[in-house]
Amino acid sequence: MVENLLKYWGIDVSKPIGLIFDIDELLFDNQQDIFDAYRSLLAARQIGMEAAETFPGKDLFEIIGRLKEKYLIEDSIDDLVQERRTNYLNILNQTKSRTKTGVKEVFNFLAQHKDRMGLRVAYATSSERAFTNLILKRIFELSDLNSHMANPDRFFYVNAEGEYAGTCWAAGMKKKPAPDVYLETVRKLKIPPGQCLAFEDSKSGYEAAKSCGINVFVVPSPWSEEYFSQFPYGEASASVCKLNTLNDVIPILKALNVKLENLQSLAE
Repeated sequence: MVENLLKYWGIDVSKPIGLIFDIDELLFDNQQDIFDAYRSLLAARQIGMEAAETFPGKDLFEIIGRLKEKYLIEDSIDDLVQERRTNYLNILNQTKSRTKTGVKEVFNFLAQHKDRMGLRVAYATSSERAFTNLILKRIFELSDLNSHMANPDRFFYVNAEGEYAGTCWAAGMKKKPAPDVYLETVRKLKIPPGQCLAFEDSKSGYEAAKSCGINVFVVPSPWSEEYFSQFPYGEASASVCKLNTLNDVIPILKALNVKLENLQSLAE
């Protein structure tokens, strides 16, 4: 499968390959944490939030603005945004959230083989750095990769300029489905977008990577399953291959490892 898939996507296995991971809901099960951060914001004002309520907007400021309008909240949007950020950080510090299926296995494989295989591992997220650092520390703890907990970015590729190839949303950037975080990550990886593979769970993430010319392995979340139902599992289309869980990545990485070992043997 891997040889045909990478050939179909035009990936040159004799050159470095970038692996770019989304974080929220792909690696870490934090949807409930996000919901609870908004619920705490409203509860502080004696406003109840239904368990089935969806977030009315595509980013934090839009969601807060619409909640403010819906519930006639007097506080400023900036104050509400900061309160929600504080709530979310407090929840993450106490979280019982877990990594998604296959994360431990994938990250342990990469920890052992990524450098020898020429894999440049990165992440691209619309979340903020303060949240991402906490989540990555939790991921490495749950994956028994404790040596990376002090500085999670050290797990990822570092270029000649000393930049770690992880990108979080920052002021002035547009969030997914805009391509900003992927464009910045590819710049840090120092390889063409066509040599990169993204791992996503959402429609917006898929669109962000695709717009940069990056092919995508997608593990649909419950909120994106309907959209990705048009793609069959395990078959590559022009820009996407749908997987059941990240466990499906392990056979792909192992097959790629064997292919690279064969190429090295031929070169010798």
